[in-house]
Amino acid sequence: MLKYYSFTLFFFLIFIEPVASTSFAEANALLKWKASFINHNSSILKSWNLDTKNSANLSNRPKSSSNPCNWFRISCIDESVNRLNLTNASIQAFFYEFPFSSFPNLAYIDLSLNRLFGIIRPQIGQIPDSLSGLTSLRTLYLYNNQLSGPILHELGKLTSLQDLELDMNHLTGQNPVLLSGLTSLRTLYLHTNQLFGPIPPELGKLTLLLDIALSTNHLMGQISTSLSRLASLRTLFLYTNQLSSPIPLELGKLTSLQDLELDTNNLTGQIPVSLGGLTILRTLYLYNDQLFGPILHELGKLTSFQDLELSTNHLTGQIPISLSGLTSLRTLYLYTNQLSGPIPPELGKLTSLQDLE
Repeated sequence: MLKYYSFTLFFFLIFIEPVASTSFAEANALLKWKASFINHNSSILKSWNLDTKNSANLSNRPKSSSNPCNWFRISCIDESVNRLNLTNASIQAFFYEFPFSSFPNLAYIDLSLNRLFGIIRPQIGQIPDSLSGLTSLRTLYLYNNQLSGPILHELGKLTSLQDLELDMNHLTGQNPVLLSGLTSLRTLYLHTNQLFGPIPPELGKLTLLLDIALSTNHLMGQISTSLSRLASLRTLFLYTNQLSSPIPLELGKLTSLQDLELDTNNLTGQIPVSLGGLTILRTLYLYNDQLFGPILHELGKLTSFQDLELSTNHLTGQIPISLSGLTSLRTLYLYTNQLSGPIPPELGKLTSLQDLE
């Protein structure tokens, strides 16, 4: 009887041998992380286990759950974890418990919309004396958690990153200059944190950037003119900070911009004439700043405008008749300024207008 059981066990071990040792090590790393959860009732991760009790019937055996490539929300390439999507999975855990060094082929990770705590540890950047590092990582989503501490310089070593979203956390410190090494980056979302200091001029080196959101932080100083090098930029969100000084003329070079939001800062000076060259701009928010001078008639050339908000400044002079050419305009806010003169009757041509204040 003992020999029979030994033979059966030996046969079973031979059968499961094709499950790659890499996958097995990655499975153990994931399960160790799962065991560290503050809550253990995430129904989404029920498939994450090493249960092989149904494997005795080898002819009709289901795929082995020992292989994480068969687990929910995990994808693999060559039996190694390549994508991990755990967004909104009701996870409560300390982020520093996640075993980044166990996944050398990870290219996409989304842990957003959970309750992750603690700091972002240096291990995410894979210091050279660790394993091969996350050199293939292209997407990192950690937004809408409760992460704290600074953004680590080690992130600047993940040179394949295209999409970095750390927004809606409690991150502190200054924007790390070493992020300027992420030359493949298309999206940078750091908004709704507690970052302070100036906007690093080194961001101008990230010439592939399409979207930047640094809003709702404690950034101060000038808007760096180096941002004018980002010729492909579509959105630039810098609102709700403590930025000061005039709006740089150089922003007029960003002819791919569709959405420019600089409101709720301490920006001074006049609206630069160069903004009249942003011909595909759809949204311009400059409200709640310290701007003065006239409303530029050049803004009437921006016929793609849908939303123009210049309220709560110190703007003077008349409402330019040229605004009547903005036939796609839906929102026009000019309140709380020192404007004078009559409201141009030509504004009646704005047939798409829904809100006028």
